[in-house]
Amino acid sequence: MFKFLFLACSILLFTACKSPKQEIPGSTKDSASNPPAQTPYIDKTEALMRMVNFDTAFAEPYFKSLNFNHAYWISSACFNAMVEKLNSSGMNGVKIYFAAAPSSPYSTSLQWLATDANGNSDFGFKFDLDPSLSPESFGIDMDKTEAQTQRETFAEKYRQQASRNLNPGAKGTLDNVSASCWFDYGSLKEISDQLKGDASISGIHLYVAAYYDGKDDGRSTREYDVQTTLLLVATQTDPADNKLVDAWDFFKESHSLVLNHGLLCPTRCN
Repeated sequence: MFKFLFLACSILLFTACKSPKQEIPGSTKDSASNPPAQTPYIDKTEALMRMVNFDTAFAEPYFKSLNFNHAYWISSACFNAMVEKLNSSGMNGVKIYFAAAPSSPYSTSLQWLATDANGNSDFGFKFDLDPSLSPESFGIDMDKTEAQTQRETFAEKYRQQASRNLNPGAKGTLDNVSASCWFDYGSLKEISDQLKGDASISGIHLYVAAYYDGKDDGRSTREYDVQTTLLLVATQTDPADNKLVDAWDFFKESHSLVLNHGLLCPTRCN
């Protein structure tokens, strides 16, 4: 059975957060020494089900009117260069933030920000990657002010609307829509090593999905039955038409089980 890397990485901001400019500190468990929770691999069938769950949970008219993009992509070359810079700069991971530009608030994007030794976002850190890798097109090293504005726009147009527009609407909170996902350096290095080992892999698709079944599925840090997350799937490029093709079985369970984890706020919120 095909299996692929599923990182349950929904990092949330507290409902009590009044301003998206500054993240609210987490509990006493919020420490870089707190190890990531291991979560099981899921097969392609379950992955597709969770992608459908996203459509089901956000089926109300308001969310249907939004262009909450279902998939994002980053090239292997850019991803590998980013991981190498994390290592040389002593950073311990990245947070992938959801964002939306004020000029087109009904279309989402991602931002990749480095985290410091304590696992906190370093909003002033620059990866300074080779411009030929087009890092800004993937949401890396954006203008600091513009990046913050886009995170705030996502919070306003998407997260703050969940309480009134989630299906079922009355049970929603802004924390059903994740603000960001955190990955430690070790996990990113494992991914990068696998990408470097196969020249046919062009990059990684990041698919938006959601928990929507309410069952205890072994992800002990998950706080909400309805909660968005990301699924990471390696891609190849079809030379015939230059289109991306998902390599569902690329991330091998026997090789990369350590990659399969995610931490939720209040475990990690800074």
